[in-house]
Amino acid sequence: SSGINAEWPLRPGFIRKLQTSGPEQVLSSAYNNRGQCHYLQVEFYKAIDDYTDSLKYNPSNTTALYNRAQVQYRLNFLSEARKDILKALEISPDFKDAASCLEAIEYAVSNKACPKET
Repeated sequence: SSGINAEWPLRPGFIRKLQTSGPEQVLSSAYNNRGQCHYLQVEFYKAIDDYTDSLKYNPSNTTALYNRAQVQYRLNFLSEARKDILKALEISPDFKDAASCLEAIEYAVSNKACPKET
């Protein structure tokens, strides 16, 4: 046995979401989820592509915005990461993980602008 539970994607909450969401939301969620798989496999550019596709179907998907910003941050695309996080926070001001991510991005930007003395 591979240890992978084949029933996991069919858990009741996932099925309910598919049944009650429109096709755009379902596709947005599917691309976001596949992006997470790429991210976990350290396939960052494929992850960004999937998060971008997710946002084509639902531009207000704050999770996809956050996820794409996290990858952009890791790749040092700080300007792009900041734009995504600010948009996520505009849509959902109480998104605490996004607020923390913005702090990290702002810190990285300020350190990049002011190199440390040697």
